[in-house]
Amino acid sequence: MNAATLQDQTQTSWWIRPLVETVRNYGIKACEAKAKEIAFGIAPIGITANIGGGRNKRWPDACCVDAMHDPDLDFNTKPLPFSTGSLGLVVCEQVIEHLHNTTWFLSEINRVLMPEGQLILSTENLASLPNLFALLLQRAPFSTQAVCGRFVGGFKDGPAGYPDGVEAHHPTYAGVHGHVRVMTVGQIKDLLRSAGFHLLAKHGYGGNHYVLFHAIK
Repeated sequence: MNAATLQDQTQTSWWIRPLVETVRNYGIKACEAKAKEIAFGIAPIGITANIGGGRNKRWPDACCVDAMHDPDLDFNTKPLPFSTGSLGLVVCEQVIEHLHNTTWFLSEINRVLMPEGQLILSTENLASLPNLFALLLQRAPFSTQAVCGRFVGGFKDGPAGYPDGVEAHHPTYAGVHGHVRVMTVGQIKDLLRSAGFHLLAKHGYGGNHYVLFHAIK
C-alpha cells in the first residue's frame, strides 16, 4: 500500500466514501442536465448569464462571471456586473451555498433580470436524506463539513484547501472554503419569494440532496 492510498484511507471513512461519491456524481450531473433542458425549453428573450460557473461548456454563449477566477468580484457585497433589466435568463449552479449574504445576492439577480426574466438556481439541501443520515450518526451534515479550510466533524479529516488565486480572507469566501449558508428547500423558497421571484418548479436528486429551482421574476 503506497503512502497516497494510506493517507486517503485515514482521511475518509472507507465505508461511507462510495455513498458520498455516488450521491455527488449523480446529483450534480442530474441538476446540470435539468438546467440545460429548462434553458433550452424556455427560449428566453435577451442575454443569458452564467453566474459563478466560470467558462462552463454547457453555457458557451452565456456571459460568465465567476468570483473564484476573478477576485475583484464579490457576490456578498458588490453589484453584479450587469445593467439593470439587461438579462433574460440567469443560471446559477452550486454557488449560493458558498455565500453569506444570500439576500443581497438574490436581490442583485432580480435587479439584472428583465421583467419576466427567469432564474435557474441549484444548491444543496440541508435537510436531504444524506445529511439527515449523517446527523443520525452524530456527524456534521455532508454539506457543512468543510469549515475554515479544514474538514471538521464529519467523515473526512484534513485540509479543505482554498481555490487557486483566492486568498483565505477574501470576502467572497469569508475565510471559508466550503459551504457557509446551506439551506433547506423551504428556506430557498422563502428567499426567492422575498427577492421578488415566483417559483415555477423544483427538482430534487440524490435523496433530495441536490435541488434545482426554476423561478420567474
